[in-house]
Amino acid sequence: MKRAREIYITFLKIFFRDKGNIIFIFFFNAFLMIVFGLTLEDKYNLNVDLGYFQELKTENASLLLEHFDKQSNVTLKRYVSRDSLINDVKNGLLVAGIEINPASNIQSSLNIRVFGDPSRKMWLQFIEPGLQLAAIESNTILNQELNRISIESEYISSKNLKYFDFIFPGLLIFSIMQIGLSGGLTLLTQRKNENLKRLKITPLKKWEFLLGYSTSYLSIMVLQNIFYVALAIIIFNYSFSGSPLIILGIILLSSLIFISIGILLSNFVSSVENGNNLINFISFPAAFLCGIFMPIDTLPKIVQFVANIHPLTHLANVMRGVANYGNPLNRYTITLGLMLVLLLLIAATSIRTFRWQEKEA
Repeated sequence: MKRAREIYITFLKIFFRDKGNIIFIFFFNAFLMIVFGLTLEDKYNLNVDLGYFQELKTENASLLLEHFDKQSNVTLKRYVSRDSLINDVKNGLLVAGIEINPASNIQSSLNIRVFGDPSRKMWLQFIEPGLQLAAIESNTILNQELNRISIESEYISSKNLKYFDFIFPGLLIFSIMQIGLSGGLTLLTQRKNENLKRLKITPLKKWEFLLGYSTSYLSIMVLQNIFYVALAIIIFNYSFSGSPLIILGIILLSSLIFISIGILLSNFVSSVENGNNLINFISFPAAFLCGIFMPIDTLPKIVQFVANIHPLTHLANVMRGVANYGNPLNRYTITLGLMLVLLLLIAATSIRTFRWQEKEA
């Protein structure tokens, strides 16, 4: 363990002695975070995302929803239960929720209840008049008059998401990926300079070296995340909804995955130049395709399919769900299970294929 600790200290010194590393890893993403957070703060809720639960399907209710959905800035999502509808309103995923016919089976009667947070003035000014207008239009088509239209509002506390709230959890994971992959370049450089070859003739074992190397980059990732969280709290008044311990666990899992990927790439790439090109190919498109700066469901289907292959997409989704909405980990059992399997496979392969020196031509 003493030798692993020496490797840990050595790689920390290598990292922090390079001013370019400090600027790029700590301050470049912080700059993007602040710029996007300040300039695009109000762009996340341009559309009115509404959900509805229709307990009794009547012709009037169906036509009402159809006409309401024609509004250009309205997106309607159907829910199979009242509880799931209210839960998404509370989590800030919907501007409001609409429940239709909660207790009546009379064809000429509509009971409508609207759920929303009173702090979101947009839905208060829009939804009730919109529902009234849609009811009138549906009556005209059916050529009948409703005996009763009841529209009630129920105020519930919800978590309002700003654009910064959306990007921040994903940006934490994206920054972890950058450090993990850049660590692979460090190994390539040390191997090219034959520094690793010199370590081969010492009593240092392979597992001791990789343990020291991995923990050094793990420490850097944790420090970076602490720095970003501090900026988010100070500048944007950001707060986590989920447990800090669970969030730390996600950070550690993500860090180990991308550290292992960095080691694996360094084992198979022939030169520093090729490694740099490969890392740029993996990381640069991921910022725009993996749901870091924009919701992934706004992308074309084929692009969504490609993005879902990247582990960054899934880790960012888990982090966002826990950090912003306080979702329990059991909601991501399959995703986390797959990420753990991926970690074990990549870690085992990266250890097995690790080389002290470059391949002979």
